[in-house]
Amino acid sequence: MNTVLAVVNDIFFSAKITDAAKRTGVTLQYVTNEKDLLEKAKANPALIVFDLNFDAVRPLELIKKLKEDAGLKHISLLGYLSHVQGDLKLAAQQTGCDLVLPRSAFSMNMQEILAVTPRRKSHQLIDLTWPAPPFSYDNHFSNALSVSRSIC
Repeated sequence: MNTVLAVVNDIFFSAKITDAAKRTGVTLQYVTNEKDLLEKAKANPALIVFDLNFDAVRPLELIKKLKEDAGLKHISLLGYLSHVQGDLKLAAQQTGCDLVLPRSAFSMNMQEILAVTPRRKSHQLIDLTWPAPPFSYDNHFSNALSVSRSIC
């Protein structure tokens, strides 16, 4: 079973992520501090989702640490933020976040994103960068992400 780590502190949004994970059969673990994240990342999760506005955990610093660690840099990272935060989006991408989405696009496509979280062997790179991920989405999902890219 795939494991996804979620660095999220919004209880209402967490409930939505939990529901999507249950529907897709993904094991979801919430992390709210650096120590736990770095420890759980050693188990090679398929994906780590960051609320880029969760300031208490300093998400950009965590992303940088994950990408600088030879044993963890292969883990795919997804960050979400408000669609008006262009500077934060750019900073997250430059820091090493593989995919940065507006919160609305992530919310709208959460189940599809978790459903296509690739099953992989440890240390196998998963590329979630634009424009074409190595796994296929159905047309609805591709169209929704195209729209989300155009608003950022």
